[in-house]
Amino acid sequence: MKTRVKTVLIAAIVTISFMLFTGSVTAAPASSFEITTGLTSIDEGDSFTVTVTGKDIQDLHAYELNFTYDKAKLEFVNAVSKLEGFKLSLTPEEGKITFALAKLGDQSPESGEAELCTLTFRGKAAGKAQITLSSVKLMDEILASTDYNVNKAIEVSIKKSETPDYTSPEPTTTPATPTPTPTPTPIPAVTVTQDDNTITFSTQISATVDEETGIASARIKMDTVLALIYGANEMKDSAQKTFIEIEMEKPEGTEAAELEIPGEAIRQISENTDAGLVVETGIGTMTFNTETLGFINSVAAGEDIIIGMQKVDNTKLPEDIQKTVGERPIFDLTVKSGETIISDFGGGKVEIIIPYTLQAGEDEDAVIIYYIDESGNLKVVRGRYDSRIKAVKFTVTHFSKFMIGYNEVSFIDVAANAWYKKAVGFMAARGVTRGVGEGRFAPDYNVTRADFLIMIMRAYNIEPDETVTDNFVDAGDKYYTPYLGTAKRMGLVLGIGDNKYAPEENITRQDMFVILYRILDKLNELPVSKSERSFESFNDTYKVADYAKEAMKLFVETGIVSGDGKNNLIPRDTSTRAQAAQVLYNLLSQ
Repeated sequence: MKTRVKTVLIAAIVTISFMLFTGSVTAAPASSFEITTGLTSIDEGDSFTVTVTGKDIQDLHAYELNFTYDKAKLEFVNAVSKLEGFKLSLTPEEGKITFALAKLGDQSPESGEAELCTLTFRGKAAGKAQITLSSVKLMDEILASTDYNVNKAIEVSIKKSETPDYTSPEPTTTPATPTPTPTPTPIPAVTVTQDDNTITFSTQISATVDEETGIASARIKMDTVLALIYGANEMKDSAQKTFIEIEMEKPEGTEAAELEIPGEAIRQISENTDAGLVVETGIGTMTFNTETLGFINSVAAGEDIIIGMQKVDNTKLPEDIQKTVGERPIFDLTVKSGETIISDFGGGKVEIIIPYTLQAGEDEDAVIIYYIDESGNLKVVRGRYDSRIKAVKFTVTHFSKFMIGYNEVSFIDVAANAWYKKAVGFMAARGVTRGVGEGRFAPDYNVTRADFLIMIMRAYNIEPDETVTDNFVDAGDKYYTPYLGTAKRMGLVLGIGDNKYAPEENITRQDMFVILYRILDKLNELPVSKSERSFESFNDTYKVADYAKEAMKLFVETGIVSGDGKNNLIPRDTSTRAQAAQVLYNLLSQ
C-alpha cells in the first residue's frame, strides 16, 4: 500500500546536469557573497526584496544558494535571477529555500561580480525577522564544485499595520507610471508516494481533445519533467525502486490518448537517473524501465517523443481474431519520434496495466493477453488479471496491438479442490503446460530437464530459434532440440558438463530451482518480495547441495517455494508436473 509523503512545489526550470551532481570538492574560498536589501523596515503586508551578489567568481556554470528565514513573520513570494540558464526555486520545508541555476549549451559562464538571485518576501507579523544565506555551491564547466559556508544574514523590522483615523486628501499631481510586476511562472506540483519497495514522483497535466480525431493529447513542459527528475535524483542511492510518473487528465469516455515528451527530458531521465517512467493515459498505464528509456533515447537522438494508447475497433480486425477476442477490448500502443515508429525496445521492458471487468462466468486465471505479430498471428503475452485493481497486467518488449482474450482449459484428472488446480489452469490457458492426451494432465508424472526448460521459456515468452548452429551434444533431433539450442546460445543454461544437458532425465527439485534461478537472473527477473519463512527454518536444508543453496534460499525467502507441508524442502526428490506448474504460477502471479 502506497503512502503519500509530501507535495513539492517547483517554481521554475531546473537543469539536471546540475542537480545530479553527487560529488563535492571543498576548496579554499576564492569567491565571496553578500546578501542585501533596500528596506530594513516595512509594514505588515508590504513586500520587499533581498539580493545575493557573488564577487570574484570564475568560470561559473552552475550554482546553488540555500537560505533560511523566519517563517512566523515572513511569507516567501518568489525567487528570480537575471542570469541566463535553467532555474529552480524549491521550498523543501517551511523556513528554507533553495535556488539553483545552471548554464546550458552556448550560454556563457559568469565571471567577476554577478547578481545571483533576488528573493521577494512579504511581511506577515510584526517584529524583527532574519533572512540568512547559509551556504553556496559553485560549479565549473566540468561540474567540479566548491562549497561555501556563508551564514550571512539581513534583518528586517516589520511594523504592525494601523488604520489611520482620518483620510488624507487625494493628491492632485499625476501619479508615476507603476513598474509592471512580473507574472510568476505557473507552479507544477510534484507528488511523492512511497511503499516498502518503491518511491514515485508524479505530476498531473491536462489533455485537450481533437474534435476531428477524438485523440486526447498533452505535452509536458521541460521544467515540470526536470522538477520530477530533481526529486527522483534525491533517491538515487536508495534501495527503493524510483519512478517518475506523468498522469494525463482527460475527458471521460475518450478512447485515444497521446503524451508528448521533450527529447531532452527523455535523455535526462535515461542518462542521469535510475528511474523508470510511468505514463498514465487515463485509458491505461505504461511503465518503461531504464533499459527501454535508454533505447528510446538512442533512437530518438534528441527528437521529441509521443507515447500513445488507443482503443481499437474490433470490427476492423480479421474475422478469426474477432472470434477469439469477442467483445473484449483491443489496444494499439505506440512510441513515435518524428516520423520514426519505435516498436522494439532493444531488450527493454514495459509493464502495461489496463482496467478490465470480468464478464459473467469468467475465471480470472483464464484471462490472457495476446498481441498480433507481423504475420497476423495471435501470440500469448506474459500477464494476468489482477483482481485487487480490476485490471490486466502484462509485460512486453515491443509495442503492437494487444488484446484481452479468454482460454479456459480443464483436465479430467485435476480435481476442483486439488492444491495445484489454479496453477495448472493458469499455465494451461497460456500454453505453458499441456496435457498428455485424452483430456488428462498427469499431475503426478515426473518432469524431465528438457520439459522444465521448455515450460520456463514459454512462460517468459522466449521463442526457440528457427535455426540452431550450436547445441548440446545430447540435444538430438527432437521436439526440445531448438529450445536447448536457444537456451545455450542465450546463456540460460550450462548443462551438466562435457557439453551435455541430459534432456530426458527427470529433474530434481533442487536442479529445477538452479535452472530457474540462472534463467531469471539472466532475464533480470529474480523475485524480490519477502515472505515470512526463512531457508534455515526447514528441517532438511542439510540435504541441499552447495551449488543449489543460493537458488533455494532465494525462492524460499521470496515465497516461491513452500515445501511439502511437513516443513521439508525435499530437494533431492524428482519434481512432478504439478509441482513445476505451481512454482511457475507462484512467480507469474506475483
